Amino acid sequence: MVIEGVNIRHYRANGIEIDGGSGNRIIKNKINNTLNVGILISNSGRNLIWKNEITRCADGIMLVLDGASNNWIIDNTAKECFDDGFDAASSTLNSNAFISNKAIINRFAGFDVLGSNNLLLNNTAIDNRQGILINVGSNTVSIGMPEYLKPKQEYALGTCKKELAALEQALAKLEEVSSVSRRF
Repeated sequence: MVIEGVNIRHYRANGIEIDGGSGNRIIKNKINNTLNVGILISNSGRNLIWKNEITRCADGIMLVLDGASNNWIIDNTAKECFDDGFDAASSTLNSNAFISNKAIINRFAGFDVLGSNNLLLNNTAIDNRQGILINVGSNTVSIGMPEYLKPKQEYALGTCKKELAALEQALAKLEEVSSVSRRF
């Protein structure tokens, strides 16, 4: 399914919700002033969430439940949300890629990521209560952010050589998981 170019304003529930399935495309939508989540991906994997603008929602983009893995969240903006800009909200979420997103003036974290083998690449977090919060999981990699925005856990890599190797490993894992899930 493709949801593209929709303006959503002043709803009491989620702006866009994908519950189950896979391979959906959510592209170039504008979501403003919802009482819940701007874009909610629940138990759904291998989705592309690209170039959306979310403003003044409870959370900007949120991934929940076990199946919300192997998603590509690219070039979105989450601004002035009541909680997090980008939220991977379960420790069972794996191999999601957050690339070139902007989290601006959200009340809690710009990026709140749980789970394992997630990739944060060239994202921007400005004037949030916290830039990046990595709660539970392992092998999550953050690359291409200013030092003051990177998570302070020991797995936040320090040298370009290590970052490149970690990126290659994370991308290989994403491809491996994607190819296995395509077989089923």
